[in-house]
Amino acid sequence: MKYPTLRRYLYLLLVPVLLPSAACAQQDGRAAEVALREGRYDDAIRIGRSASRADPTDVAARRALAQALYETGAYDEAVEAAAELPLIRGLALRARGRYAEAEAAFQEAIQAGGPDRLTAEFHLAELLYLRGEVDEA
Repeated sequence: MKYPTLRRYLYLLLVPVLLPSAACAQQDGRAAEVALREGRYDDAIRIGRSASRADPTDVAARRALAQALYETGAYDEAVEAAAELPLIRGLALRARGRYAEAEAAFQEAIQAGGPDRLTAEFHLAELLYLRGEVDEA
């Protein structure tokens, strides 16, 4: 009986300590998004990298990082940063001339649905058109 009370007490002590670090990581992800929207790509990359290291599950930070890398022409790094973000990965792959891989990434984004679906459909159609596959586009 004594140990559950002790565990509960330790839990109550640790929650306030651990919670702020998670909140800070989320704020960093938002800060990276803001920097990206404002065109401050170097800041978005720096903040995005830091936030992604602090919290690898922070999708906002990873998305801002990958998009900023893409916008600055760091396509290989963008492909790596966008491993789980198929739309941005597809854009970076297309920019590198890796069309088959870009097509697969756009297809993945379409299959996943979500907010990137229509944009992925557009980029896939554009890619097919540029390759001369007009009927498929």
